[in-house]
Amino acid sequence: MKTQYDWSSLAGEPVKEERLVSKGRNSQVYRLVGMDGKVLLGKRYFSRPQDGRDRLAAELTGLRLVAKAGVNAPVVIATDENAKAVIMEFVHGDAVCTPRNEDIKQAVDFLVRINQPSTRIEATGISLASEACFSGKALEANLYARLGNILATRVECDIFSRVHVLAASLEKYIAQYAERARCALQSQGKSWDEELTPENCVLSPSDFGFHNALRRPDGSLCFLDFEYFGWDDPAKTLCDFVQHPAMHMNTEQKTSFIRLFADVFGHMAFTARAREFFPLFRLKWCFIFLNEFVAQDRARREFAGCLEDSSRDAILEQQLGKSQKYMETLHEKDEWFRSVLA
Repeated sequence: MKTQYDWSSLAGEPVKEERLVSKGRNSQVYRLVGMDGKVLLGKRYFSRPQDGRDRLAAELTGLRLVAKAGVNAPVVIATDENAKAVIMEFVHGDAVCTPRNEDIKQAVDFLVRINQPSTRIEATGISLASEACFSGKALEANLYARLGNILATRVECDIFSRVHVLAASLEKYIAQYAERARCALQSQGKSWDEELTPENCVLSPSDFGFHNALRRPDGSLCFLDFEYFGWDDPAKTLCDFVQHPAMHMNTEQKTSFIRLFADVFGHMAFTARAREFFPLFRLKWCFIFLNEFVAQDRARREFAGCLEDSSRDAILEQQLGKSQKYMETLHEKDEWFRSVLA
């Protein structure tokens, strides 16, 4: 598949081969081969005025900071701000389809290293991570905004009607778990509107996990994809990691991550908030699965090349099924998480 973009110009040398890598859901990722056989990676970012995010800037900032922190990440070679494009090192490695137990420590070590004091000081003025919510009120508002986007979709066929039915159930759960969290925080003398202080925030890729990592030949993990990078709530980092749908960790590995994460970031006093916010973050995943039903979100999938007309109906059914499953297991997973983080 050919792109309209001139990768040779950005690379500063002829590119004899370019191939779209069918992996990203929000960007176009290309495998580029130069005349000398050298392989590079080209990436173009979704950019629309209504999207409001500079994904290229976030990625470059993240990669610059993690490189200074000595973290294993791709090296940037050239950038084109106008076209929202970048060429970087092509990381040779294997997908981490089934994480090893030792990978859990590598993931925690990654977060520790990018949050060392020197890196945090240098990152003082950078942007927030994508959809960072620093209070219960902000998280609740995010969920209701996503609910509104779903309810505003036009009923085109039966599956859209089913999405609206699911949304009605999700709305009830938002009210239920937000009220529980609000009461729990108030009993601890904390306000629902109270925002995290900077010292209690973490630097995070936001979409962090083994799904965005490759195992190099020496066994080390190289973490990828920093287009959502920025300051975030450690409760969100933890909750999203252990319930990200693209990772296939067993219960023992999830438990290990929770306890290691709590050990090293416990000084940020996030555990009470994580316990109460966990089901709210799970509800957020229910809505993320439904992005393909929302016009402005569907545009990103189409740009990335992962939502073609021929497969559209099957993908919509698949996404609806994922959302339903996450909702149906909400109580079970909430009880498990609270028991581990007790």
